Amino acid sequence: MKKSNKRQAEDDKVKIIDDFCRHIEKGYSEYSFVDYDFRDIERFATDIDKNNNNNLQVEKVKKSLRKSFLFWKKLHLKFTKMKPRSIFSHYGYFT
Repeated sequence: MKKSNKRQAEDDKVKIIDDFCRHIEKGYSEYSFVDYDFRDIERFATDIDKNNNNNLQVEKVKKSLRKSFLFWKKLHLKFTKMKPRSIFSHYGYFT
């Protein structure tokens, strides 16, 4: 059975969101995603979730952003050879 145009359009948007998530999880900026502006991705995710009465796509994007931050934090720790606790203790935390 052939998918409806509306369903196909939604599937295409989900693929775009997945591509965007993989892009930012690698540490690339949301601004460097060439195919679509990150505001379009946000709108796609919100629209899909609204149509499906859930928040799966928005949460997927949020999780990918957190993974991106973790990527950069790990890289920072690797090159500075600091332990996470020592970073915070530098600012007076955990002392």
